[in-house]
Amino acid sequence: MHRIAIVLAVLLAGCETISKDELAELDYGPRPKGWRAAAMNYLEPKMPDAKRAQITFPTEPKALVQRETLLRDRHWGWAICVHVYENHPDGKEEPYPVVFLFRGEKMVFVNGGPGDRNPIGAAFAKGQCADLGAPPIKLLPTRKD
Repeated sequence: MHRIAIVLAVLLAGCETISKDELAELDYGPRPKGWRAAAMNYLEPKMPDAKRAQITFPTEPKALVQRETLLRDRHWGWAICVHVYENHPDGKEEPYPVVFLFRGEKMVFVNGGPGDRNPIGAAFAKGQCADLGAPPIKLLPTRKD
């Protein structure tokens, strides 16, 4: 197990160095306004029962650059962290983070969550949520319908 963690850390480590000049030239577009609705529109059709899901938005949009690694391309934009608990027998058992990147009002990339359910996407989302200032994800009480 220790070896797997080391290999994962090496693969996630930044391979790319971005200069301050390159960072200054990145165009994030205007801060998105419809980010909550866009995140919900992305998530809801991918969950077994969106009505039972508990979705929280612990951060507001913040500028973020995802460095290129062996497993992910460089992406940048206004990023938001979302905590999702599907609360459904056919859904994911534990709550999970998802990070959405926007340039202006356009969603340009997603880390973690439905459609990116693998250890790499989950690790990127968890780390990026921390970078964005989101508190650690907590298990929410089960919602009664």
